[in-house]
Amino acid sequence: MKFLCSLFGHQPPVYARKGWYSPGEEYGRVIRGGVDGLGTEHAAVEAECARCGERFVVARIHLPPEKA
Repeated sequence: MKFLCSLFGHQPPVYARKGWYSPGEEYGRVIRGGVDGLGTEHAAVEAECARCGERFVVARIHLPPEKA
């Protein structure tokens, strides 16, 4: 972890050096979590920090219900 990341937190991948893709189209990884008492499935989105490259949680999300 870089010094700036330890002071200010990780930097989202949208700030990474631009490549052939458009800004904001970087990939993340969805990590499934548990299901709460209401039946809502929880998950988190992980991505690489634009400064240090370490993976971190970018967002926590609710997954849509699966269709039968």
